[in-house]
Amino acid sequence: MSRPVSISTSGASVSGVVPLCYFISPFSVSVNTVVTGSVVYTLQYTSDNPQASTFDPTTANWKSHPLMTSSTVSDFVEFTTPVTAVRLNQASGGGSIAAKVIQAGL
Repeated sequence: MSRPVSISTSGASVSGVVPLCYFISPFSVSVNTVVTGSVVYTLQYTSDNPQASTFDPTTANWKSHPLMTSSTVSDFVEFTTPVTAVRLNQASGGGSIAAKVIQAGL
């Protein structure tokens, strides 16, 4: 990822998956979310390989970021421990979320 990657949701939905390079050391990824309207969302991450031919985002082993679980506001978090991908999961609300994902070192 050589520049910020944008992902978004609108209404109850899941964003696209942003693959990350876990070989970069030190690992540093930031996610900045901007909420519009009323939403409840979670930033999710996985260690499954999103590049594998068998990867299915609907059955991947997603975990919730502890600082962005059932969040209702715009926020910013960082990952310093390697993960392979991130996504947004908007559980409810008629609003939307826009996020920028930036990985250092690329």
